[in-house]
Amino acid sequence: MAAKTSGRTKKYAVDSRSELQRIFDTDILFILEYLQLIDSNQHARLRHCFDLRNHSAHPGQAPITGENLYSFFSDITQIVLKNPKFALTSKP
Repeated sequence: MAAKTSGRTKKYAVDSRSELQRIFDTDILFILEYLQLIDSNQHARLRHCFDLRNHSAHPGQAPITGENLYSFFSDITQIVLKNPKFALTSKP
């Protein structure tokens, strides 16, 4: 990823999982897509989840409905939690 000279990625130096905490959520989505852990459609849907989360903290005239919540949790469950690419391997 660091060798890329064009596109929508940035340069990051990460040596451990804990260092991912200092990277913005939206940039993590680009990293996951670059690593082929998610595809561009999944990236877009997770970005929508991120936006919905942010909008729920600052509600306006478009309230978050039950259907919105169902879609949010469905996307998170299917794209992240049930994705075998995100399974952690246990150390012996």
